Amino acid sequence: FHVLRPKEVLPEWLFIIVRSTAFVTEMSELVQGALYPAVRPSDIRDFTIPVPPLAEQRRIVAKVEELTARSRAARVALDEMPTLLEQFRQSVLASAFRGDLTADWRAKNPTAEPATVLLDRIRNERRKQWEAKYPKKTYTEPDPVDDSDLPELPEGWCWASWNELAEWITYGFTRPMPHVEAGPRIITAKNVQDGEITFGGAHRTTTAAFAELSDKDRPKSGDILITKDGTIGRAAIVQDGEPFCINQSVAVVWMRGCQANRNYLLRAIQAPFTQSRIAEAAQGMAIQHLSITDFGRFPFPLAPLAEQDAVVERLNASLTTIGRSRAWCQDTQADLDQLDQSILAKAFRGELVPQDPADEPASVLLERIRSGSTNTKPAARSVERGRP
Repeated sequence: FHVLRPKEVLPEWLFIIVRSTAFVTEMSELVQGALYPAVRPSDIRDFTIPVPPLAEQRRIVAKVEELTARSRAARVALDEMPTLLEQFRQSVLASAFRGDLTADWRAKNPTAEPATVLLDRIRNERRKQWEAKYPKKTYTEPDPVDDSDLPELPEGWCWASWNELAEWITYGFTRPMPHVEAGPRIITAKNVQDGEITFGGAHRTTTAAFAELSDKDRPKSGDILITKDGTIGRAAIVQDGEPFCINQSVAVVWMRGCQANRNYLLRAIQAPFTQSRIAEAAQGMAIQHLSITDFGRFPFPLAPLAEQDAVVERLNASLTTIGRSRAWCQDTQADLDQLDQSILAKAFRGELVPQDPADEPASVLLERIRSGSTNTKPAARSVERGRP
């Protein structure tokens, strides 16, 4: 720290100076030392500052405080926005899977195929694929959902479990994999974000090691990934593109014979109904972990296939608006930072308030300070090592 003890000059005026871009920029350019980067006290004392008349200093300080108070109020409002937007997002998702979001759609489409017919078709296809793959084994039907304690659903909807829809729910490899500069990417939980798979920062493995992995470790387009270790419950749909593999922190839900809308299923995982079950299943653990056995039994509201498309369309419209609002908040935060610096810069240049010819000139103020300093014992101050 270096302490400035102003004489006659308002401390608030010096505070404006040291917060200004001009001061911060010049001091940043004078930083010395690798182990302990610092500026010298003499660099601070030698910084040239404008000194307005004392009366004008008071006017400037008052104006800066008035404007920054408005800026602070705007920041408080903006700080609340992310929480409000997330609450709105959760509300929209909950509304979608209660059927509220598409109530008018059902009224206009009373003859839509009910979800029970879709679920029977999915279960039959699931059995057909399993028996084709394992002809000598006995197929076990997944247990239907016990909906006795579950909320009532709209007409045409039904409860389903993930075990009923998925061909397989599993997770990625557990053994160490070689890391190389070029090759197929290894996706971990950190790469599964809000509905998307991000490849940035992902390690790569050799083509040979990738080829030796089993099918469960190499998701295909249309499968759904879910984070199961660490920050659990984030999900994303595998898209067409370059192949990749997953490690044990990521679960994969095989949907290769399922006719349901993949984006509907993704939003069902993101909805509060599923997320609350995921949180409850992970309680009491030091490191959050989602059991794929538990997840497979989770119920979720299955809408008729045609209504799923309508749910997704309306959800996407609302979530896009929320995303734009979040971006606007971030941009506005940056604008407020620039506004604060613009206010300080104008104050620094003498452009923030009008000058008054009746003010005592700053030269008289400086002369009074200087003459007073010759008759007063200097206050203690910081010194450079070896130099008083």
